[in-house]
Amino acid sequence: MSKQRSDPGWRPVIRLLPKMFIPFVGMRSMATQPSALVALRMLSLYVALAIVPVWAVAIVIVADLDQAQSVGMSVAFAVAAGVVSVAVGRMLAARVGYRSAEAFAHSYPRNMMFQLVASGMAALAGFVLMVLSASLWPYAVGFAFTCVGLALSIPTAGRLAREQQTADKTGSSIDVVTVLMENQLFR
Repeated sequence: MSKQRSDPGWRPVIRLLPKMFIPFVGMRSMATQPSALVALRMLSLYVALAIVPVWAVAIVIVADLDQAQSVGMSVAFAVAAGVVSVAVGRMLAARVGYRSAEAFAHSYPRNMMFQLVASGMAALAGFVLMVLSASLWPYAVGFAFTCVGLALSIPTAGRLAREQQTADKTGSSIDVVTVLMENQLFR
């Protein structure tokens, strides 16, 4: 393995932010990143930004609906879906391989993407329940759980430090940041 590299932070992602709003250009930029870390941070930013405009759609939809289901029951189901999505995300976070740089380079990005999907499921369930109940509350609950799931899964410096601690505890010699900086996302 080469020398240890320092975490570049979010600066490369912020620099690419204008490209991210152009359809296909941003996704191609993310997919062709030489660094899996930058690509994962771009992906997590995409997911975080994608759930916000849904509020406008939700408000328009709710304005035209008649209540068909109990709001309280819909909120309860949204809470249950949110708890499950966060729990699944946490289970996936624990399934990272530290035995080699290649194992980590394959498992960490894959598991993080699954965590993003699990997080988004809370907002999706909230949206469906919002339509059924003609109330914004279920989406608000799903949105909140999605935000929690995103906060727990995005590759921040703190999370990478915790991954490094876990790798060190398992006796692995990998440097988490170096592995993510020197490998692309695998398909």
